[in-house]
Amino acid sequence: MKRVFKKIIIWAAVFGFLVLAVRWFINQGPKGPDYSQTIPIQGANHIEVGSAHPVYNSNPPTSGWHYKDPAAIGFYPNGLPDEQLIHNLEHGEIWVSYHSRVPAETVKELEKLAGGFAIVTKREANDKDIAVAAWGRLDKFNIDEVPNYLQRINDFILRYQNQGPEKVRM
Repeated sequence: MKRVFKKIIIWAAVFGFLVLAVRWFINQGPKGPDYSQTIPIQGANHIEVGSAHPVYNSNPPTSGWHYKDPAAIGFYPNGLPDEQLIHNLEHGEIWVSYHSRVPAETVKELEKLAGGFAIVTKREANDKDIAVAAWGRLDKFNIDEVPNYLQRINDFILRYQNQGPEKVRM
């Protein structure tokens, strides 16, 4: 009888652990709705640094003509060329860009997002305060219109990281 009771306790513990693990995994995903839009892919051709190319179909671009060398993951307060960052998107990385009108305290919060799959840059060409780009996906908004903008950015990263056509990380 004790042996059966021990087995029941062990199986109950295993079941309880599995339930907790599943709940933890579910809570690691995005918390809010997906506000991003799909942007048609413009190809993935490499070009020489400084070469002319057709106009991109989104601002910022999410695919298309790009330099052969991607940027290192990190924070770039002086920005980087769109053509370089598109290569990062092709690798499944996320590009968070902000306009210079964004307050300094917001920039400090955005800087903390750099790492993992995210590159954060200043970008004067943004038509909104913040843009979050992945390969073929884009979300952009003004921070005064989105009370929980950091959660929105994190949700985008969770949804679209490592989704580019050239996965260089597993």
